[in-house]
Amino acid sequence: NRATFAFNPMQQPFWKDLDLNTQTDLLLGAAGLTYGTDYGEGFYSSANLAIGEAAMRSGPQSIAELVENLQQITDEEGSGELNKEIVKAASHVLETMKRLGSVEALNVTANTGHPQEVLNEAIDLTAVFNEPQLLYFHLSSTLSPSGAPEIARLVSSLLLAAATQSDRKHQVYLVIDEFQRMVSSNLEAMLQLARSMGVGMILANQSMADLKKGRTDLITPVEANCRMRQWFSVSSREDQERLIAVSGTTIETKRGYSRSLNDNDEQTETWSESEEAVPRISLNDLLLMNDHPDHSILRIGRGEGYAQYGGMPVIIETNYHISPEVYKERRNKKWPKTPGSFLPGHAKRPKVSGPSPTPPPPPEPEWDEETIEKGDESPAPEVAETVKDDFLEALKARLELSGEGKRRKK
Repeated sequence: NRATFAFNPMQQPFWKDLDLNTQTDLLLGAAGLTYGTDYGEGFYSSANLAIGEAAMRSGPQSIAELVENLQQITDEEGSGELNKEIVKAASHVLETMKRLGSVEALNVTANTGHPQEVLNEAIDLTAVFNEPQLLYFHLSSTLSPSGAPEIARLVSSLLLAAATQSDRKHQVYLVIDEFQRMVSSNLEAMLQLARSMGVGMILANQSMADLKKGRTDLITPVEANCRMRQWFSVSSREDQERLIAVSGTTIETKRGYSRSLNDNDEQTETWSESEEAVPRISLNDLLLMNDHPDHSILRIGRGEGYAQYGGMPVIIETNYHISPEVYKERRNKKWPKTPGSFLPGHAKRPKVSGPSPTPPPPPEPEWDEETIEKGDESPAPEVAETVKDDFLEALKARLELSGEGKRRKK
């Protein structure tokens, strides 16, 4: 019961300028339905794209309308232009799009019954490149573990698409909390292209191991494309070993001393000294950093200005940017209800104008004509009477037999 603005991907100003293949790639890629180009992955990816492109040809205005097209294609089971096996292999597309089609804020159109003010104030991703503003997507991965990552990927992909279709007048920053929740194979390209599109990304995740799911490994793309990285806690052994390995090396001088006595009780002293290359940050340093509430490790890939550390990680001390009192005050504020927002579930669909459709007439009885017996004359009365007596005798015997069976069972 919280107010929200509308965000319809298919109502973005640049959407109509994209070709059919690009529209399909954006939607299916954001939904995590493109798996790769290997033999098995390529087959299912191609099947998903085929059914998605077929459903997009009619120009749906929302994901909900796209779901209707997908449902029709699935019901046909290959009787249309798509092979039956392709439709069966791409059944996952329908189920995934159903989740997005059920989110009201993603499917607001002129025909959904929302006020005109909601349509006018809907989120426009091209506007963020022209006018400084803040867009906040509250996506609970706890309440919606499958839908929230899909919406997050959808927003991120469309933001990069909007960057290519608008005049970028200033830097835009995309901040993603719990980034590991939206890990998928297509995010690697997004990390590589974001910087060239004028989009700076700030990603927060629990550990580096969370960026590896199945055959998707984003650890290397994150390390290669993130200029600044900061660790507030390094608890897992894998992360500790990785950070120690990239900390660089330093020279330590080891000194030794020994003393011995010979058979004549003469004392001999020996001094030794050697140099050894060791990691700049040790495991003890990491454990002490974890224990301190204000300590963290910072690594800047390319120094500039006052932040020149030679690309090596350093242990720093930082404070919170706001006081606990300000944090509590902001946290306890009510969710805003501003002009142009709406409460999901309260829209009234417009009534269809014009006379009510006439119900179809009830079906008329069907007549059938059949000749049972054809003869030149009717049977004689004595013959009919004999047939009647035989029938009654047979019926009586049948009833008596049936009653006797019932008595035996009882």
